[in-house]
Amino acid sequence: EQPVLAVAREAGLGTEQHRARDDARVREQRLEHDAIPRGQALAVEALGALPGYRLHLVGDGPDAGTLQALTRRLCVESRVLFCGRGEQRELPAYYSAADLLLLPSSREGSPNVVLEALACGTPVVAAAVGGVPDLIDADAAGELFAERSAPALAAAVRNVAARARDPVAV
Repeated sequence: EQPVLAVAREAGLGTEQHRARDDARVREQRLEHDAIPRGQALAVEALGALPGYRLHLVGDGPDAGTLQALTRRLCVESRVLFCGRGEQRELPAYYSAADLLLLPSSREGSPNVVLEALACGTPVVAAAVGGVPDLIDADAAGELFAERSAPALAAAVRNVAARARDPVAV
């Protein structure tokens, strides 16, 4: 069975300006990761370097169409599941079912999604932005990556996946 990577809820949420700007970039076959601040586009791109993995995007919003187009362009659509908007009470089931939670955001404070995933025993791979480094302070909790690029994200995923998973230690 393929490992499951989940991306934080509110997948694809962004402003109309971001969506229009990113739609144009996808048509031009270019990608600027900061156009979708939560980093879902970066996670989709990294999936290309992670054969055998699936990505579940939990949430909905104006960038969902852009992300779906990106999955088709990168030929990973069969490994990406758009779960739609999850209710708060359903989120622990998503976190628990995932092998990793990805948070490749370009900016964050101290996101609750990290604490929620860790509470479910799911390690987190996240960009080292804002207050995130304060939340992922042990190897069991996951890994941070400083360079916001698909190769750096994919490397961090492989690093965490290579470790023995101990939900209690997370």
